[in-house]
Amino acid sequence: MEFHVLRSLRREHKLDDALFTISGNVILPNFYASRLLARSLNARPAVQAHPERSVKAGRLNAMGLIDEILHYVCRLFREQVAPDAFRNALRAIESALNAKDADTLLSAFTRDFSPKDVYKGKITERNWLDGKTDGTPNKVMALEELLLLKLANDNPAFEPFRELFDDRSLAASTPYKAALDELEAFFDTLPTFGPERRTLVKLLRSPMEASPYSLPGQLDYMRKNWGLLLGPYPARI
Repeated sequence: MEFHVLRSLRREHKLDDALFTISGNVILPNFYASRLLARSLNARPAVQAHPERSVKAGRLNAMGLIDEILHYVCRLFREQVAPDAFRNALRAIESALNAKDADTLLSAFTRDFSPKDVYKGKITERNWLDGKTDGTPNKVMALEELLLLKLANDNPAFEPFRELFDDRSLAASTPYKAALDELEAFFDTLPTFGPERRTLVKLLRSPMEASPYSLPGQLDYMRKNWGLLLGPYPARI
């Protein structure tokens, strides 16, 4: 299960490098990994003083599964509807803002939510952004990850874990909101997708809109409404 974790939190909680993908997401491959992360979060003095702020491994696991499914749906959209969707979205953002502002945003995102090799100092943020992974420009990968970060921060049910992926610093120092507004407007021009025939961003938002404060409720919504779109995930839900 994947979700973004701030660079500073990775360091504070001594998260194992083996848990991170090339894009800088953390993977929770099993419930044990979820319990380890929950234990570290709950060991902080502020939580010890206020036990009601403690986090539960099961909820952490559910949040990660939701985010993983949203990544999977993005992949299906690229494969079945518009292979160059995020490449063209990046061009639209660069045109609506300007290339320099778009680059500033992606650079800040890469700094705050560092890919593994950037985090470990093997490559600079600049060199990573200018490179490719499996033929896909890393800037395009970063833009897709940026969308999932925004959805995580907008999801009320994710709020107990927000410190892990808080985007407020990014929003304060870059044209983050303007870029994401432009991104959603761009996807509104593309074909609809999924059983409910929604545009991609609206499809990704639909579980949180249906059950804003419940992680199990969002997973249940996906199970009941997304059908074949879920591929291998119904059993895991």
